[in-house]
Amino acid sequence: MILPEHLHTKNQKIIDRYGTDLQIRQLMEECAEVIQKANKYLRAKEEHGKAEIHRAEADLKTEMADVTVLFDQIMPRIGMTDEELYQIADYKIDRQLGRMKG
Repeated sequence: MILPEHLHTKNQKIIDRYGTDLQIRQLMEECAEVIQKANKYLRAKEEHGKAEIHRAEADLKTEMADVTVLFDQIMPRIGMTDEELYQIADYKIDRQLGRMKG
């Protein structure tokens, strides 16, 4: 449960209604959108003023939240616990830090 309990409980009603397969497809779409918004954010930083950067940042935050909501829905359906997520994240972070030392 990535989200706080009150959000997680509401969020599970959504996946109960639409099902795992449909929400995984939605996750795919949201991942594509977060990629697009991340690219636009970087371009805004390189080419535009503060107003454009602020708008691009807000859009990126929104898409990141969308992906997080879907992770929270899907994780229990594929048998992934928070602890498993943290273990995998810890491994990947340590691996990258190790690469940085080399």
